[in-house]
Amino acid sequence: MKTNVILIIAIFFTVSLRSQTLSSPSSQGSLSVVKQKLDSVLISSWDSAGAQWKIGSKTDYAYDTPGNLILSYSYSWTSSTKQWRARSKFECVYDFLGLLSYTLSSSPDTTPGGWRPSTKHEYLYNPKKSIASDIQLNWNADSAGLAYSSKYDYTYNLQGRLTSEQGSIVNSKNEWQPLSQVYYTYNGSGNLTVETAFVYRSNHQWEPAYKNDHSYDSTGNRILTIYSQPDTGAASWKYISKNEFVYNDSSKMILQTDYQFSAADSVWNNQSKEERNYNDSGDMWYKYDYTWDQVLSQWVPLSDGKIVCDYNVAFNKSQLILPPGFENYNSNHLMMDKFQYRWNGSQWNNAVQNDYYYSEKNLGIPENSLVYCRVYPNPARDYVCIDWPGLKGELQLSIFNQNGLMVFSAALSNQSTVGLSMLQAGEYILKITGNQKTTATKLIIQ
Repeated sequence: MKTNVILIIAIFFTVSLRSQTLSSPSSQGSLSVVKQKLDSVLISSWDSAGAQWKIGSKTDYAYDTPGNLILSYSYSWTSSTKQWRARSKFECVYDFLGLLSYTLSSSPDTTPGGWRPSTKHEYLYNPKKSIASDIQLNWNADSAGLAYSSKYDYTYNLQGRLTSEQGSIVNSKNEWQPLSQVYYTYNGSGNLTVETAFVYRSNHQWEPAYKNDHSYDSTGNRILTIYSQPDTGAASWKYISKNEFVYNDSSKMILQTDYQFSAADSVWNNQSKEERNYNDSGDMWYKYDYTWDQVLSQWVPLSDGKIVCDYNVAFNKSQLILPPGFENYNSNHLMMDKFQYRWNGSQWNNAVQNDYYYSEKNLGIPENSLVYCRVYPNPARDYVCIDWPGLKGELQLSIFNQNGLMVFSAALSNQSTVGLSMLQAGEYILKITGNQKTTATKLIIQ
C-alpha cells in the first residue's frame, strides 16, 4: 500500500514524498548503508455505522545519527476540532559511549505547550556494558518533582548471561528496602532453564514467590514453560499453569497453547491458544487467538483475536530501524499495515488498523564523512552550527517546537552557523533537507 512512498516527519506534521533506495555510493566510491526507520504509526478504528475508518491516535518517532530512538510523541485525534492532542512524550538520552543513560516519560501539563514528567529510568552499566542497575523515579505531587521509587540491580556470569535480579523500593525513611529477588539458571547450550523468584516479607525473611521451568527442543526453541508457586505448608512447589509451543521448519512459532492446572483431579485444562501463519517470505501473515469454552468443550475466538499484516519485502529486518518494543512478530520484512478484527459470534468484522510510515536513514559514515551531518553544540545557547560536507548546493533548515509548529526556517549552505536568539529556551526538532536527503534531530536550547 505504501510501497515507494516515504513519510518524512520532524516529529510532527511536515510531510514530503520521495522514492526509496537501498544504498547510494559517495562521490569517492564508498558504499553507504541506508536503512528504513519507522517514523510514525497511525491507528484508526472502524466506524460500522459510517462503514469507514476513523483516525484515533498516532505515535511519532525520532532517532539520533546511529539510529537510536531519542524521542516519541503520542497523540489523540480530536474530531470536533480536527486537531491532534498530545497525550504523552517519551525521551531517551545516551552517554558518550552510546549507552542508554536515562529515559523520561511525560504527560501534558496544564501550561499550554508544557510537559510534566511522570516516570524516569536511570541506567548504570558494568564494565562489559551490560545494565547493572535500573533506577526508577516517579512524579511526587507533594514535592512537585521526580522522586526515587524503586530500582533493580543485575548480575551476570562470565558468558554475560543474567544470573540474578535484585529489586528494592524506597521506604518511609527514604532508604532502599529489599523487595524481590529472581535467580536464573541455564543449560549447557546457554538456554534459560529455571527462574526462581523470592519476595522480602515484613518479618525480614525471604520467601519463595514463583518458579518458571523452561524446556527446549534440539534446535534451541522453547517448547514448554511451567509456572509454579510455593505449596502452602509444604516445602515444595505446586503447578499453576503452563505454556506449550510449536514451531515450523524455520523455527518460527506457529502455535502456543496455555493450560491451567487443576489440583482437584491433577489434570491440565485448556485455557487459551494462539495460532500464527507465515507467508513464503517468512512474515507472519495472520494470527488467531482463542479461549477454551468449558460449556461447549471447544475453542472459540477471542473478541479481538484476529490480526492480519501486510509487508514490503523489498526491505528485510536487517535494514530496519524500529523503536524498542515494536511488535513485528519475528517477521523478516518491513511491516506496512496491521489489521485487527472483532468476532461477533459468527464472523470477523473490521476493528482497528495500524498504518506504519518509514523514511530513509543513512547510517553509513565513510572515511571521508561525506554523508554525515553534524549539528553542534547541542545543547546550544546563542547559535548552532550545521556541517554536512557531503552535500552540494543549498540546504533547507526547519525548526519545530513541541506543538509541531515550524518556528524557524532558512536556506543554508552545507557549512553554516545559525543564530538562535529568536527562540526561547526549550526543546525543538531540527530538520535539514538537501539533495534529496533528510536528517532530523532533537535540539535543546538553554
